Amino acid sequence: MGDPVTGSLSGNIEQGVQNRIFVNKEGERFVDEGARRDTMTKALMEQTDAYMWVIVDKNSYPTGDTKNNFNETIDDLVAAGRAFKADTLEDLAKQIGVDPVAFVKSVEDFNKAVDGTAKDEFGRTLFDKKLDTAPFYAGARVPTVHHTMGGVSINADAQVIDANGNVIKGLYAAGEVTGGLHGTNRLGGNALADINVFGRIAGKNAATMK
Repeated sequence: MGDPVTGSLSGNIEQGVQNRIFVNKEGERFVDEGARRDTMTKALMEQTDAYMWVIVDKNSYPTGDTKNNFNETIDDLVAAGRAFKADTLEDLAKQIGVDPVAFVKSVEDFNKAVDGTAKDEFGRTLFDKKLDTAPFYAGARVPTVHHTMGGVSINADAQVIDANGNVIKGLYAAGEVTGGLHGTNRLGGNALADINVFGRIAGKNAATMK
């Protein structure tokens, strides 16, 4: 999920799966926020304008100087208009233009699932704390392309394999141009290890023409 204006992954106010929810432009949750990336993206594509808000509270940002995964403080994101802050859920709903009744109900229903008084309607099982401590924050996200899935087949020596399973002599590949490592769902945090490991193998073997 990326910034609605730039598509960048930066600006994301998430601090972990357990302590955030997604709501659409109607202020309603629409998916298990702990599901696979492809499941969440498919669900988002079905929402109005494929647009959502990430919702967190003080548990994710104890102070305004608390930073996200991109070294951006929440205060800076709010000042830049990339995130919104409010002392009540109703005010936050007003700021982001969603129905306050639906929005408050979405948060309240989630909180009931967290404390075990109700079953989560989307089957979510990853919980930590309730969203009940001001200030509350919202950040907009849309689907964005940041990783290529699939590609040419390679072996352990980073040699490219043709459709018949034969090595194509002199051709090596590594990283997102190759397929197989991630299966049908991108494995978060593995792409960098993939390109470093197989990039080194490909370079070494290309240099010696193994």
